[in-house]
Amino acid sequence: EVKRFMAHYGLNLNKKGIIPDHISVLFEFMERLIQKAISCFSENEREDYEKTLEIQQQFFNNYIEPWIDKFLEQVKKGNPLPFYASVAEYTKQFITQEKILLK
Repeated sequence: EVKRFMAHYGLNLNKKGIIPDHISVLFEFMERLIQKAISCFSENEREDYEKTLEIQQQFFNNYIEPWIDKFLEQVKKGNPLPFYASVAEYTKQFITQEKILLK
């Protein structure tokens, strides 16, 4: 389902070994949506901007938000190396911002 969603909006995942619901792939798609929204906003393309925000909100609400907090808690419980602990913390901050911005 997530693969079809991303493909519909321009992220082709036909390369061998790509896992469509891997956190890095999901975040890559979010990045693309954010960049598209910025581009539309700066070009004063109001309708495309609004549509991109809707897609971003739908994607976040359906494919990231339901599991990400639990995932980050599990990372912390695993006593990760400092690098991964930092990545988890930055991810938590990003998610917190996204929840606020997408409401």
